[in-house]
Formats: sequence, structure tokens, C-alpha cells
Amino acid sequence: MSHSHIRPGDWPCISRMLRAGYSFAEIARTIDKDPSAVSRHVGQHGGRNGYDVGEVRRKKRMMRIEAMDS
Repeated sequence: MSHSHIRPGDWPCISRMLRAGYSFAEIARTIDKDPSAVSRHVGQHGGRNGYDVGEVRRKKRMMRIEAMDS
């Protein structure tokens, strides 16, 4: 199991599986990540019912832009 960050390629899978009602543990097994990492990622980006891949991309892009301005 990988203990690295949740990668952008994993975001659509997470979104689809959340909509289908899968648990964080099942999602984590599918994308080969730790369940707590999936839970944290989803919690930081809208929660189980508000997770949106487009919004995750927008937030990540804004964080990069802010980091470059610092």
C-alpha cells in the first residue's frame, strides 16, 4: 500500500466511488492508498456529499499560485 499523496489521477475514481456509496476503506484499496489518507483528502475537499473533482483541481491550482507569490 502506497503512503504517498492522493494523486490527481485518483480524484475521478474517488468521486465515482463516493457517489456509488463505497467506504473509504474500499476506495483506498482500489487506489492503493491508506484509508486515513482518503478520508483526510475527502474531508478537506467537501466531504463525502460535497466532493467535486473540479473544485479539488481549482483549490490545488490556487494553492500553487499562492505559493509562487510568497
